[in-house]
Amino acid sequence: AAARLPEAPRLGRELKTLPPRGGAPVRARSALECFVKTLPPRAPRATTRSKFPAPAADARRFAADRRIVGLVLKSSSRPHRDACAAASVCGGLVATCSRDGVLKLSKLADGILRPQRTLAASKLRLAGCALDDAGAVAVAAGEDRHVAAYDSETGRLKCRVEAHEAAVSCLALRGPSVATGGWDAVVKLWAVADLTAPDAEPYLELVDHEAPVTCVALDAAASLVAAGADDGSVLVWDPRAGAPDGPAGRCRVRAAERPAVPVAAVAVTFSTKRVFALDEGGDVCELTAEGAVLRRFDAQGANRMALVESSAGVALIVGGADGSLAVIDWDGAARTRWDVPDAHSAAISMLAVAATADGGLLISAADDCTVSTWDFMLESADKYGHAI
Repeated sequence: AAARLPEAPRLGRELKTLPPRGGAPVRARSALECFVKTLPPRAPRATTRSKFPAPAADARRFAADRRIVGLVLKSSSRPHRDACAAASVCGGLVATCSRDGVLKLSKLADGILRPQRTLAASKLRLAGCALDDAGAVAVAAGEDRHVAAYDSETGRLKCRVEAHEAAVSCLALRGPSVATGGWDAVVKLWAVADLTAPDAEPYLELVDHEAPVTCVALDAAASLVAAGADDGSVLVWDPRAGAPDGPAGRCRVRAAERPAVPVAAVAVTFSTKRVFALDEGGDVCELTAEGAVLRRFDAQGANRMALVESSAGVALIVGGADGSLAVIDWDGAARTRWDVPDAHSAAISMLAVAATADGGLLISAADDCTVSTWDFMLESADKYGHAI
């Protein structure tokens, strides 16, 4: 008689009874194959609860007035017991979340994080967190499939809703919209205002990815949404019309002749509507909102990325498994790179750029639980106007 294996995990891995001895061999399926085949049918792509939120100015946009040529360490601390997965800054308030399921709200003073409130947001890993433009609401999501919104002043839970059919792998907030991506290969858009109600629902679902979504980004008007996936692909949508015809653009970070690896990070520029994607092998791809590849570049093993705009163009901040950071002058003619080799003593787990009262700030985190803040070193000029 066939023996039955233990009950399958919740993430959807399908396990069958063993065939009788002497039966035909059965090909072992990957966990991803099992997961995708057991997903229930998807609902059609459509708005659900709320209207498309009104466009808003990007209140937390940081743009340097000169070329960024390096980083200067301000402070380093260990606010979490596990590696930090994401950070968000609004004024003097910072939200950070970690792999142990904890969401922390801290005050930012002179580059130093001073924890004010600790929230046990989940029993599983958190994948992302964000503050709204007023700093009044903190949103977090992770492997328990839920999105939770908290009052940042009191810590009171405003809303907790099951957002995806599998683990939430990424979260981004810009202006009035929140984007989440999950291992169910779906990207969902939510109105920040709706996340204060217990029955919150997304206003749009984008179901065009064929593999688990690993990262997501959007602009403040939610007119451009980009998401990377486990199969190395990046999709770009203009969701204002409901995206009835699917993504406006689709491409792979790596060229077709090279094996694909998961996309680790994606970012959208403020003004020029360009999309940047970094895969786990260190390859960077720049593409248009229509998915046309503009440039590809080898970032030398980096697997984390943040984007900073300045009057001189775009600079990419990248981090690697060796704990190093680097600034890449992407739009410069020579594409100069400035390295910070000993930024952390373990692999970089997160990078975030924030606008502050004093200008801009970079927050980096690593697998050794450290969180560091950095000032941007800006290019200066001599009396003749030559850069030095």
